[in-house]
Amino acid sequence: MTPKVNTKDLRNYNLSGFSLHGAELGGANLIEARLVGADLSGADLSRADLSGANLQGANLTGADIYEAKLAGSNMSGCNLTNSDLTAADLRDARLTGAKANGAKFSAANLAGISANGAEFEHCDFSDANLSNAKLSGCRFAYSIFVKANLTKVNLFSVDLTGSDLRDAQLEDANLSGALLHAVQLGGAYMKNVSLKSVDLSAANLQGSNLEGVVLSGSNMNGAILNGADLNGAHMNNVSLLKAVLTDVEMVEANLSNAKTRGTAMPNADVSAAILTGTGLYLEHAPQAHIGLRHSERTRWDDPNRNRIMQARNRYLKQRIELIQEVNFFQRMCKWSGL
Repeated sequence: MTPKVNTKDLRNYNLSGFSLHGAELGGANLIEARLVGADLSGADLSRADLSGANLQGANLTGADIYEAKLAGSNMSGCNLTNSDLTAADLRDARLTGAKANGAKFSAANLAGISANGAEFEHCDFSDANLSNAKLSGCRFAYSIFVKANLTKVNLFSVDLTGSDLRDAQLEDANLSGALLHAVQLGGAYMKNVSLKSVDLSAANLQGSNLEGVVLSGSNMNGAILNGADLNGAHMNNVSLLKAVLTDVEMVEANLSNAKTRGTAMPNADVSAAILTGTGLYLEHAPQAHIGLRHSERTRWDDPNRNRIMQARNRYLKQRIELIQEVNFFQRMCKWSGL
């Protein structure tokens, strides 16, 4: 049942649980209104002021929220599927556990939002401001973040599979444990980003600024990094199988124990880089990778290292087998009473 009220002045109203399906509330004053569990599906909320409103668990499916003011609002658990929040103001809003698959957030201000565990698959965040947002565990698969501001965003363990982040600003963001398979990151600014243990397989990072990033233990198999800036990057234990690193800058980068089989690095710069354990030897790498640049401070892998490690592993295996035999003999003696 829809209440009979002045639909343009609803400041502080309690409309929790009401059905406002398809309601015409464009430009309405809903500051600090209570809309907990309300049905606002298909409603026109364009340019409405919902600052500080409580929309917890509300149904906003397909709603028009264009240029609406939602700063400081509580939208935890609400349904925003296929809604239009283009250019909306959601600064410091709470969207924890919300479902917003297919929603439009282009040019919206989402700075400082808290939306851990929310669903944002197939969403449009192009040109949006998400700086300092808390988005751990969110699902963003196949979403668009072209030219979005993601500075200092917490994206720990998010799913960004197939998403488009070209020319996005990601400085100081935390993407540790994220799924970034087949993402588009061309031209993205990613200085000091934490990408520890992420899946970047088949990702396109062409021309990206990855200076000083932490990529330790990440999967970058088949990734395209042509022209990327990886100076000072932490890439120890990274898997770069069949990756393409043409013209990549890796000055003072740490690639110790990285897997490089099938990797192409023509015209790359590994001056002062750490390459121990990579299978890249001074005697062969410059010939295998045409135009590879290096310096006297480049720390190459030791061709004798594999033989030493293999011998050490054989010795350890023999020691373990001997200990197992001794333990077995001791148990047999104990059982037989000897």
